[in-house]
Amino acid sequence: MAGSSVPHFGYRGLHYKPTERKRIEDAVNTTASTVARLMERWGYLLLPDAHPYAPGQHRLLIAMREVPTEMHFDPESIRLRMGESGDSLNWSTIRLKYPLYGQRQVGLGRISISDRVDKRIEFFTYGGTIEAIHEHDQIVYALRSSAPILSIDPEMQDFSADLTFETEVMIARAQAQWNGNQAGFAHRLSQIEASQCYLATLRAILDHYQHNQRLRDGFRLFYTALCKEIELLAALGYWSSNTSKLNELLAPEQMASV
Repeated sequence: MAGSSVPHFGYRGLHYKPTERKRIEDAVNTTASTVARLMERWGYLLLPDAHPYAPGQHRLLIAMREVPTEMHFDPESIRLRMGESGDSLNWSTIRLKYPLYGQRQVGLGRISISDRVDKRIEFFTYGGTIEAIHEHDQIVYALRSSAPILSIDPEMQDFSADLTFETEVMIARAQAQWNGNQAGFAHRLSQIEASQCYLATLRAILDHYQHNQRLRDGFRLFYTALCKEIELLAALGYWSSNTSKLNELLAPEQMASV
């Protein structure tokens, strides 16, 4: 855990959010009409941070409109792992023409947002919920999570991108343990709470790096940021030495104990 006392989550410097988003953060828990009105100037919005140096935010707002503004990115579809609460979480696509009503559980994996020309913006979530807010001429989808929602920029190599990569490798390995039982794996995902999934991921990555000097030397900035995030979580009372690893949570034999 050696190195600077400031976490290198950006690897190129910390990324502070525009102060204007604070106004939206303050109002987003009020009425549905207020949320819809505030989102008129945005295609999507991430807020707020778990802590000042967090790798991601706890809420993602996505606005879909019948008529694109052409002033910013105008989402028309959202692909993510989703399902009824406690049910299997499968890959689904929410489209402008086929909107979502009510609330659904969201599972571990990428969130891909596309516009009418198939430009894509991607995020990664460790789980949560998504709720549709139908107001005026737009639908705002509010995704909430108890774990950071990571923003993925293909042109930037930062902690969020590296953490997403490491997590997806672990997901693939865990899924292989189910020997093709996709339904069983999808149901297993629905049993894991987002913050539990996030902590288990950090624990598994930390364990892997601590047993491999070559990884620590080759990916020094990532390892430093990983340790700093765990240090901050511990200071906030969220981290425990008894935290399970992700491969343990996703293992088939865990079904009976959940």
